[in-house]
Amino acid sequence: MDTRLKKEAEAVFKEIGLDATTAVRLFYKKVAKTRSIPFPLMADHDERLERLLLEGLDSPSSPLEDNWLAGMKRKLTAGLKTTKTKANA
Repeated sequence: MDTRLKKEAEAVFKEIGLDATTAVRLFYKKVAKTRSIPFPLMADHDERLERLLLEGLDSPSSPLEDNWLAGMKRKLTAGLKTTKTKANA
């Protein structure tokens, strides 16, 4: 594991009162309980979304990121509707 990434993550864990072992245990429990990864995974991605995921954020940390994610969801939904319409034509 990248040493810088590990140190940054451990600093966040410390801020919220966790050690790395407990944080990993929480991640595993969430995966086992939901039978899924607790954040979105996709083949095509925007660099901002990749940054959010790599930083371990499962929710936006600011209203701007919240608005951006909402916009991405609208675009994805619109794209899916367009694809379905073309497939039915």
